[in-house]
Amino acid sequence: MNELKIKDVQLIDQKKGRKIIVRIKEGNIVHKVTIEPCYESWQQYGAPQEVLKRTVPIAEKYNDWLHGID
Repeated sequence: MNELKIKDVQLIDQKKGRKIIVRIKEGNIVHKVTIEPCYESWQQYGAPQEVLKRTVPIAEKYNDWLHGID
């Protein structure tokens, strides 16, 4: 597996809810991981498990924000 680098993190606040988009570069591939609120926690999707593991600290850091707490 190539080295993983976080390219950017976007906090998106829309009428239908909040979500986080994280772009992670793995060699020549850019994965787009989406993190959304799920009950009092979060869920993420859009990349292989090894890449998703890299975004867990971001999801934990912004969990309150995902649920509307600024």
